[in-house]
Amino acid sequence: MIVQKYGGTSVATIEKIRLIAKSIKARLETEKKMVVVVSAMSGETDALINLGKSIGIEKRELDQLTCLGENKTISLLAGALCEDGVKAVSLTGWQAGVITSDDFSKAKINKIKINNILLKLQEYDVVVVAGFQGITKCGDITTLGKGGSDTTALALAGAIGCEAEIFTDVCGIFSADPKVLKNAKKLDAIDFSSLMEMSACGAKIMETRSVEIAKKYGIEFYVSKSLSGAREGTKVFEEESFEGAVVKNLTVKDGISFVEIKCVSEDDFQNMMKFCKEFGQNFEMFSFEEGEGFALSFLAQEKNLNLLESRTQNANGFDISIIKGFSKLTVVGAGFRTHKDVVASILFELKKKKILVKKVMLSEVSVEILVNEKDQNEAVCVLSNMFKLENKEISVAIVGATGLVGRTFLKVLEESEIKSQVKNLYLFASKKSAGKKLIFDGKEFLVEELTEENIKTKKIDYAFFSAGEKVSKTFAEMFVEAGAVVIDNSSAYRMEKDVPLVVPEVNFEKTHSKIIANPNCSTIQCMLPLYALKKNFGLEGVAYATYQAVSGSGEKGVQDFELTKEGEKPKFYPYPIFDNCLPHIGGFLENGYTSEEMKMINETKKILGDETLKISATCVRVPVKNCHSVLVTATLTKDASLEEIKKEFSLQNGIVVIDDIAKNVYPINKMANGKNEVFVGRIRKDLFNPYVVHFWCVADNVRKGAALNGVQILEKMLKNK
Repeated sequence: MIVQKYGGTSVATIEKIRLIAKSIKARLETEKKMVVVVSAMSGETDALINLGKSIGIEKRELDQLTCLGENKTISLLAGALCEDGVKAVSLTGWQAGVITSDDFSKAKINKIKINNILLKLQEYDVVVVAGFQGITKCGDITTLGKGGSDTTALALAGAIGCEAEIFTDVCGIFSADPKVLKNAKKLDAIDFSSLMEMSACGAKIMETRSVEIAKKYGIEFYVSKSLSGAREGTKVFEEESFEGAVVKNLTVKDGISFVEIKCVSEDDFQNMMKFCKEFGQNFEMFSFEEGEGFALSFLAQEKNLNLLESRTQNANGFDISIIKGFSKLTVVGAGFRTHKDVVASILFELKKKKILVKKVMLSEVSVEILVNEKDQNEAVCVLSNMFKLENKEISVAIVGATGLVGRTFLKVLEESEIKSQVKNLYLFASKKSAGKKLIFDGKEFLVEELTEENIKTKKIDYAFFSAGEKVSKTFAEMFVEAGAVVIDNSSAYRMEKDVPLVVPEVNFEKTHSKIIANPNCSTIQCMLPLYALKKNFGLEGVAYATYQAVSGSGEKGVQDFELTKEGEKPKFYPYPIFDNCLPHIGGFLENGYTSEEMKMINETKKILGDETLKISATCVRVPVKNCHSVLVTATLTKDASLEEIKKEFSLQNGIVVIDDIAKNVYPINKMANGKNEVFVGRIRKDLFNPYVVHFWCVADNVRKGAALNGVQILEKMLKNK
């Protein structure tokens, strides 16, 4: 059981709603029952608010109006799910039992009566609930204000007693706003208290009260990008306390004014307090001093200054001074009270850059620093460098850039989280391809000839190789000598003892060398489900039967497919590949196996770290342009039910389980084309041996089976630096 929440941008169009419906359907393979909370379609709530304000309706009526946005979305998503064969029903906030206070437009949830949801879950697989809305004891419809759908989702998760996933338009929570810090690090995990502090200090991630609910009821949740895999993004949980100060995030709030109010007598003090109360703002960096008189200070956002300045004429017996032009920087983490050297270090580093600090406030989980607005960017830079909040810029090379895999490396790199870190990009190919231009991030890059001189004249941190075994053997060491780490997609180094052969979801810890080998494409896609089986049920043996697309042979294979499709003779394969299957990939060896088959056998043993595995393989080239399919037969060391196996497959990062034979639903090549995931289906136990399981495994061999694997290795290397 899981509660998911999708924000307005995620459900902005009918097309996006249909994609979410398909994602929910795939997730039902493991969760069985789901509650899905949705916001109004992007822009819908603002349009309804503006419509209401155009005739000046009161808050109660405005809530009646604005809740229509979510009502529209729940019906559309429930309809899309039903269209896909999923039993789904929609509920408004009040039908879902969300009981609130009567504070219209900013109501708080008092309790949730989940009886109706539980009743619907007996009949339906998915209950779609409108976020942002509820109902009072008296039956008035209310809305929860900003972040209301997050609050609804986490409150429902608390009431049901399950985890939650909050899907947005970003891939997780970062060490700082990427608009402020270009290469801010994505956080794999963060604790409730730190996220609450970040939200309170101006980070536009989640509303503080929604996180408060999660903390109160111990609801672990994930913040991820819509349509990303389960358990991706950033995990939010209750972190155990350990000694030591830890910095996790930097938030920045500009447009801040420093307000100071002073008075002398007790009577004036009473007037001063009354004035502050009427001002009605939540005070930040509030400070109060009593001596010969009374003095208090606080921060105000400049958008609220008109109200403050208009009331200064009523200041009776006290003086008000307002100084504009500040920024507040908040370092969020833990352990600051007991490790005050952190604060001293911050002040020391800022002073070195001649940045004037107006005020500092310290708590256990944050350090707030007030600086002049003109110093904001430099102060952000200082704090980022101190606490390593920003990813390092890198120089990357792609060898074989004009080939099928090389171009895919370029595309995957452009779509990756580390794109912004790529300061310099160098493209290399043969003399024949030199001079061509390729596009990366909207810019043209010239392809250079791969020569020793061209390598030595550049400072390259990482190099992707996709130009074949001979090129790798000739040039990889040159890159290493020039200071680069090489991620090689050829077979040149795969079985060398001191070179790690890596699938990052399986054995990333092996990346300890200056040359890292990418496995064979068919091996890569099989490693994810086999690793899930091995770590949970043990693994004794594997039998592979592959059905490999012509793109696995590069451009030559694709060209042969087109030639033989037109009735012409093949130039690369020994027989026409169109309308044919060739049980022949690589050269035949003395033992009767092909080199491709032995690659899969030997690479599987090396990656899974078990030379005792009993493995056989038959590799077949099929008349399909792209995406490999593999029938895998795995022998486990302990019995496991089909439900247990499916669950572990679904929990393995990078796998999507598609397995509903009652509806003829299973993975096919078109599903995997252009996708990052490995699709697994036709999962079944052997008829005679309870320790044997058979499954069908499909993936994009050029993308997942080559380029993506290499880029994921680099992503993890940079994250762990």
